[in-house]
Amino acid sequence: MATLSMPAVPGFAAGTTFGLRTSVRVFRSPYTGAVQVSPEDAEAWVAAYEVGPMTWAQAAPWRAFLAALRGPVGRFHGWDPMAREHLALAALTAGGPDASTTTTTADTTAWTADLVGRPANLGAPVVHGRGQTGSTLATRGWSWTATPVLLAGDYISVTAIHPVDLTAQRALHMVTADVTATAAGRADVPIVPPLRHSPADGATVETGEAASAVMLLSPDQPVEWSGDPGRFVALRFQAEQALSDLGAA
Repeated sequence: MATLSMPAVPGFAAGTTFGLRTSVRVFRSPYTGAVQVSPEDAEAWVAAYEVGPMTWAQAAPWRAFLAALRGPVGRFHGWDPMAREHLALAALTAGGPDASTTTTTADTTAWTADLVGRPANLGAPVVHGRGQTGSTLATRGWSWTATPVLLAGDYISVTAIHPVDLTAQRALHMVTADVTATAAGRADVPIVPPLRHSPADGATVETGEAASAVMLLSPDQPVEWSGDPGRFVALRFQAEQALSDLGAA
């Protein structure tokens, strides 16, 4: 089954939440009180999405999307709705005229002149080297070195092939520290959660609209919509990263 995409409009409501569910085993000695912590390989992104209010007609694509998933059987591309931009790239164009206020032609000209030489993107990054595991991803293909190409809190996603069922698995990672590329366009990116499967050398590193294949939380968790019949409606559903079978990218 192909991985579905959420409808583009309308946007998510203020009640939406997104975060990382950690997975650790904690053992505390009953004799000394000493604590031993062992990380497990089951960290996953979780989300509680809320959409609306919207008209019944606007809700139709959303209701069809949710029905097509057939509960946790289907997969869809999930992301953090509060962080869809590439922070490092956005920082390069920050400080321009505020569209909500009146600006003079001189102000706009000065701001435009200040942006001369700044790129529309920071390169076409890809995975550098095969067989990578752990919490650092080696990359290449960056074309910008004057400032960081990734900031702490940026999201990236990469797709790897599952070694058993050979399905393409798109996974989301958060960058944990600012990253600056070398003159050769290479950069080592610290990430959480760690890589579960090794991406191929040359695999695309997605920035700006990074996402992971996710699934509805459980078969016992209903997908709900509510509102005035025929008028306004809101939808709520929960999702988690599908670790065992992320589906097609």
